[in-house]
Amino acid sequence: MEQLQLLSKKEAAKYLCISTDTLMAEHAAGRVVGFKIARNWKFDRRDLDSYVGRKRDEATVLASAKQQRRAIGKKVLQMRPNAAAGPPLDHVWTPGKRIQDVCAARMK
Repeated sequence: MEQLQLLSKKEAAKYLCISTDTLMAEHAAGRVVGFKIARNWKFDRRDLDSYVGRKRDEATVLASAKQQRRAIGKKVLQMRPNAAAGPPLDHVWTPGKRIQDVCAARMK
């Protein structure tokens, strides 16, 4: 079994490349595990490593979701012809359709 590697608040913040205020905010939110010995905060390096792993996993999931939204064409554009062409048409354009083709079909 691996021994505990306890880091002080300052060392833990430096290890995570964040400020001590951010470290304590993350601890208050329950995302970083730490405890007090006497009047000093201590953090186990393994807990800090798991915190970094969770943050990396969150970033991966968010990036993947963003790519999926792009791939299925979630970005849409509402097309409305000019006022002289008549009443506004509600047509949703998704990537893969040419706006010109859709407008030409509507004007026929």
